[in-house]
Amino acid sequence: MEEFHGWHADITPDNIIIVQERFKLADLGFAKFVKKTKSDPEEFIYGGTETYGAPERRHSGKGRIAVPQTIDTWSLGCVFSVAATWAVLGGKGIQQFTEFRQRAIRKIVQGQPADSTSLGTTPILNLGDYFHNGKEVLGAVLSWHVFLRTISRKNDFVTSRVLDIIDENIFVGVARRRIKAKDLYSKLDEIKAEMQAETESLPKEIMEVLLGVEEALLKPPESAYTPSPIIKYGSYGF
Repeated sequence: MEEFHGWHADITPDNIIIVQERFKLADLGFAKFVKKTKSDPEEFIYGGTETYGAPERRHSGKGRIAVPQTIDTWSLGCVFSVAATWAVLGGKGIQQFTEFRQRAIRKIVQGQPADSTSLGTTPILNLGDYFHNGKEVLGAVLSWHVFLRTISRKNDFVTSRVLDIIDENIFVGVARRRIKAKDLYSKLDEIKAEMQAETESLPKEIMEVLLGVEEALLKPPESAYTPSPIIKYGSYGF
C-alpha cells in the first residue's frame, strides 16, 4: 500500500467537524498529497487560510515558495488559541481577541516604510488578521495568552498546558523547528492522560456535581438559535 504526505492548508475552526464524536478535518479544496519519498517534504501550495496561516504562507499563497507540512501545525495552534480564548472568556472573548490582533497588525503596517511598494518590494505585512508579524508569532498573541493564564480558573490546568505547547512548540517562526503533528499528538495525549487521572481521583459525589454544572453551562437557552443536526460526513482522518 502506498503512503502519502499531506498538506491540508486550510485548517480553521469552520473546517473542523464532529463525526461519530470525533473531530475530523473537512474541506480539502486546497489540500495536496504526494507520495512519500523523503522525511521532511516541501511542496508548492496554492490558496488556503490567511488568518490561520503560518508566516511562510505569506510568500507561498501564490505558489512562489515550497512549504513543509508544519504549516498545518501552525494553523492548528491558531485554532487552539481561539479555543482557549473561548474556554476562558466565552464567545465575546473571541471577538476581543480578533480585534486585539488586528490592532497590533495595524500598528506594524503603519510603521513600515511608506515607499516599500513604490520601490518594487513586497511590504512585510498587509492590513488584515493574522497570528504572526510576517516572520514570527505576533507579540500581541503571546501577551493575550499570558492574560488567559492569569484569569483562567485555578482548577483549569489543561488550558494553561495547551497554551504552553502553542507558545513553545507551535508558534515557532522557523518552520523546520516547529513541532510535527505526531509529536504534537503525543504531547496532547499526555495532557489528556493527566486530566483523566486527576478526574478519576475525585470522589464520586463531587464528580456528579461537576458533571451537572458542566451540562447546565453547555445547554443553550431556549431562545438561542438551534443549529441543524450535524451531518455525518465521510471520515477525513485527523
